[in-house]
Amino acid sequence: MKTVLSFIITAVALVVSQ
Repeated sequence: MKTVLSFIITAVALVVSQ
């Protein structure tokens, strides 16, 4: 579960940084 959360957080951070 933590891996999925980390992946989602990374994806959100990527989208926000764009």
